[in-house]
Amino acid sequence: MHTDINMVTRLIKDFIEDASAFGSLAFFLFLIFLFLILGQIKLAIWLAVGLILSFIIVMGIRLFYFKERPNKKDYNNFLEKLEASSFPSLHAFRIVLILILISYYYKSIYFVILLGIMTIIVFYSRKFLKKHYWTDIIFGAIFGLILSLLIVWLV
Repeated sequence: MHTDINMVTRLIKDFIEDASAFGSLAFFLFLIFLFLILGQIKLAIWLAVGLILSFIIVMGIRLFYFKERPNKKDYNNFLEKLEASSFPSLHAFRIVLILILISYYYKSIYFVILLGIMTIIVFYSRKFLKKHYWTDIIFGAIFGLILSLLIVWLV
């Protein structure tokens, strides 16, 4: 019985770790290329602009404001220090961009529901994995919301 509980706990932990990848650079790039292949050029451009600007915004903030991660990350140089900073969550920023840009582009309640669930899972994964505090995730999400609205309005 004890082994079954450990196995279920491990499966849940693995799922949460894997789900965090939906806010990753690799997944974001995959989506950009997927939408290019599908001929959804405007959406691919929106996502590319969002990817570049989200990175610039987060690294710009981290240049001037360093906040330790819940699970402290050691660093030996300036670039590692930027990566070791917790605020704001770049994963939260990117997953909100994905949620809003794709949902707005397709105007489908099914995308809103699917991507909304995915967004909540990514938020939880970042906290569960001790990569961020809730404030990091909330501000990442707020920045993602603002930037996605600007992209839709301006691009």
